[in-house]
Amino acid sequence: MLDDYDADDLIDVIEGNRHYCKCIYAYNKIDIISIEECDRLTKDSQNAVISCQMNLGIDILLEKLWDQLGMVRIYTKRRGEAPDFSDPLILTNERHGLTVKSAIMQLHRDLMTEFSYALVWGRSVKHQPQKCGINTKLYDEDVLQVAKKICKKG
Repeated sequence: MLDDYDADDLIDVIEGNRHYCKCIYAYNKIDIISIEECDRLTKDSQNAVISCQMNLGIDILLEKLWDQLGMVRIYTKRRGEAPDFSDPLILTNERHGLTVKSAIMQLHRDLMTEFSYALVWGRSVKHQPQKCGINTKLYDEDVLQVAKKICKKG
């Protein structure tokens, strides 16, 4: 992808002392400007136009936030039960990655020592469910079931 760069961008790269973060510009009160002005603002993918008073564009702003931050929802499932769609795990690519391991670490760190395999349903697998390892990448709204090692007594 080609972008426009200027002398300041070159200096920033050479100096290495600047850190740029992702952002979204949210323009409120679109109910008082023209449709043409709204169209002009929405041509830039970093812009979101909303009206809090009229509840317009909030869903688009939320979608852009999820995309920009790289967040995904992973639903958990216990063996023999339906998935829990009411309380997803929220994973971000920047923090720990989007893998089975990062989901397990968010559930409970001690679960890693007992991990045997995971069953995953969703876009990240070819078969529904599919037996997966620790490094399997997860996608938004996948369902995860963790199988623990069987401990033999005696």
